[in-house]
Amino acid sequence: MASRIWCSSSRASPPLGYHSYNIVPFHTISAYLFTQNDLVNDWSSVAFLNLLANVALFAPLGPLSAAVSKRFHRFRNVVLLAVSASLSIEVVQFFIGRSADIDDVILNVIGVCIGWTAWSVFHRIRSAAMRIGTKPST
Repeated sequence: MASRIWCSSSRASPPLGYHSYNIVPFHTISAYLFTQNDLVNDWSSVAFLNLLANVALFAPLGPLSAAVSKRFHRFRNVVLLAVSASLSIEVVQFFIGRSADIDDVILNVIGVCIGWTAWSVFHRIRSAAMRIGTKPST
């Protein structure tokens, strides 16, 4: 079965039977931040929600991965996990007829990095407090 490809610089939906994708980094992010879509009421809220959701939905992967395995106590390993997981999702989305966007991968990785950094700061404070014999306040 041959697949037809739709690549457009506009936000228009592809025709039925086509797959859409964006491989230009920051293209969609800049479109959300710096353009107006008159076809959507309250476009700035929709754009902000989409950007925030891509970051927030992946933020738990950082601390959860570190909690599961010491391998993910290293930032590099968490970033590799984030890229692999997000890229896998985008590839599947492309093949099931949804859009695939490199900007989603970028935002997802940022979310994982934020989550892991929060975990790392908490972990270091907790470890330091335990070394000096006090309990961290919660």
